[in-house]
Amino acid sequence: MNMQMLLAIGNKDCPVEGIGTIRFLVKNKDSFNEITLSDVLYNPKLRRNLLSGSRLEKKGAHFVGSKGKIHVYNKDWNKLFLALRRENLYFFKPTKYITPKPKEINSVSNITSKTKSESMKIWHERFCHINNEYLVKTSKNNCVRGLLSLTDDRSHCIPCKLAKYRRVSFKKTGAVRSKRPLELLHMDLCGPMPSLSQGGNKYFFTIIDDYSRKVTVFPINKKSDVFQTFLRFQRRAERFLGRKIVSVKTDGGLEFCNKDLDNFLEQQGINHEKTNPYTPEQNGVAERYNLTALDGVKTLLKSSGVAQEFWGEALICFTYTWNRVCHKDGNKTPFEKYSGKKPSVSHFKPFGCLTYVGVPKQIRKKLDMRAKLGIMMGYALYTKGYRIWLRDENKLIETINDDNKFDENTKEVDASQNSNQYTKFNYTISNYSEMRAIWIQ
Repeated sequence: MNMQMLLAIGNKDCPVEGIGTIRFLVKNKDSFNEITLSDVLYNPKLRRNLLSGSRLEKKGAHFVGSKGKIHVYNKDWNKLFLALRRENLYFFKPTKYITPKPKEINSVSNITSKTKSESMKIWHERFCHINNEYLVKTSKNNCVRGLLSLTDDRSHCIPCKLAKYRRVSFKKTGAVRSKRPLELLHMDLCGPMPSLSQGGNKYFFTIIDDYSRKVTVFPINKKSDVFQTFLRFQRRAERFLGRKIVSVKTDGGLEFCNKDLDNFLEQQGINHEKTNPYTPEQNGVAERYNLTALDGVKTLLKSSGVAQEFWGEALICFTYTWNRVCHKDGNKTPFEKYSGKKPSVSHFKPFGCLTYVGVPKQIRKKLDMRAKLGIMMGYALYTKGYRIWLRDENKLIETINDDNKFDENTKEVDASQNSNQYTKFNYTISNYSEMRAIWIQ
C-alpha cells in the first residue's frame, strides 16, 4: 500500500501500511463495552495510538468533561469510556483488543470480513464447545465479565456433531432441591477410561453442588481413592463457604458404600442418600454431567488434535468453563451462585491452541530463543494463568498470563501437520502497548 498521511505533531509524513477496522473492549464499571473503529490507518512505528475526537463526533459521539476527565457517550447517550488528561492529551486504555495480527492488516476487505459468526465461533471454542444457546444466554444476561454480545448464527461445528451425536434425547435432570450451597451434593464415579491420563489416572470423580450446580472433578487412579478425595474436597469447600455439608447423594457402587465412608459420614452428621439398585437415573444430576463432560472431552480432543492421554486436562478445562456459563435453569452462572462473585472470562482461550511461553532472561543463554512453543491445556490450578504443555520437552507447566502469547487460529493438529509452525514465531497482539494504530482522516 503506497499512501502517506500528515501528522499534526511535528508536521511529519507517515507511511500507511494498512487500513481496516479495529475492535476492542473497554471496561465500564462491572461490564464491558465493545467498540469498533472503522477506517483505521496502520503504521507499526508510531509510539501512540491516536484517536480523532472530530471523527468520533461525526459518528454521533457526545463528550462531557471537566477537571481533566472526558466521558465519551454514543449517540444514544450510553457511556463508552472515560479518558483522562495527561501531558495535554487525553488517554484511555482498552481492556483487550479483538483484532487480526499486524501483518494481516493490509486491506479493507481483509479486516471487515470479520463477522459476528466468527466472533461466535471463537467464543464457542474458548468455551470448550459448550452449547451456543448457553453462550448467548450468558452474554445476553451479562452473567460474566469480559464476554462480547453474542448471537447464535446456527453454524455447524464438525467436532461437536461427531462427539455429541445421539439418537434420542435425555430426560431432564432433577429439579434443584436445596436452598444454599453444600446442602446437597451429587457424587458419581466415571471410568475406567480407555487410556491412562498424563497423570496415570483412569477414572474421574464428580461432585456437583445441588443449589448452584457447580461441578468439581478429580481424575483419580483407582476407585478406592474416592474416600480420600472426598475428604480433601470437604475441607476446602467447608472452609471456603464457612458452612457444613448436609447431605450427599450417590449410587450403590462400592466406592461409595463402604465402611470407611459410611463411618466418616456418620461421624460428621452428613446424611447419605443412595439410589436403588440398577437405577442410575435416580442419581441423574451427576450421571448426566458425566455424559456431558465425556462429550466435551471428546470434542476438545477431536478439535485440537491433542492425544487421548490428555483427557484429564481436557476434562478439567471443560469443567472450568462449564461453571462459568449460564445454563437453562437460571440467570447466574454456577460459579456466581456458589461463590457470590461474578466470574470473568476475558482470559479464555481455545483448548489445544498454540501459545508462545516467554523464557526468563535469568535462565536464557545468549543464543537461546526468547520463547518456547506450547499447547494450551487449561487454566492454572494455583496461579492466575494457564496450564501449558511444552511439546518438545513433553512436560506440563503453569504460567502467569503475561508470559503467554496465543495463536488461537492454530491448533495442535495444524501444527503437527506443518513443521514450519514450530520454527516460525507468529506474533499475536495481546496488550495495549503492542498495538500501533491511527484513526484519523
